[in-house]
Amino acid sequence: MRAIERRVSQRLMAEPGVAMAMPTVPLAEQRDDVLKAQIRRNYHPMRSGDIYVAQAPYTFMMEKGPIVVMHGSPWRYDTHVPIIFAGPGISAATASERVYTTDVAVTLANLFGTTQPSGASGKVLGKVLE
Repeated sequence: MRAIERRVSQRLMAEPGVAMAMPTVPLAEQRDDVLKAQIRRNYHPMRSGDIYVAQAPYTFMMEKGPIVVMHGSPWRYDTHVPIIFAGPGISAATASERVYTTDVAVTLANLFGTTQPSGASGKVLGKVLE
C-alpha cells in the first residue's frame, strides 16, 4: 500500500497548484521543513486520509475565480484570521495575540456568566473582558 501512496503522491506533485503531496503513514517521521511540520500538526489519525495534499499558496483548485483564503491551508497568510467580539459591555480594544478556536467558547461562557462547555480546553481572552 505504501508504494501506491508514494506513486499517487508523486503524480499529484506534478499537477499545477499542488505544493506538497505526501502519504500520511510516515508523517510522524517528517521533520525536515516548516511545511511538513504544519501538515503534521493538521493530521488526525482517525479523520485524515492516506495522502495529504497542500495546495500552492493562494491556490484553491476546486473553484474558478480569485480565492483569497481558504482557512485550513498550511500557509501563514491563511492562519491569521481576525476575530471580533462586539456587544454591550465589551469595550473597544485591539489585541495582537495568538488565539485558538478553543478560546472562543470559553471566553463567551465567561462573558455571559454561564458554565463552560464540557471538555472545553481554551483560555479566556482577557482583553474581551476588560
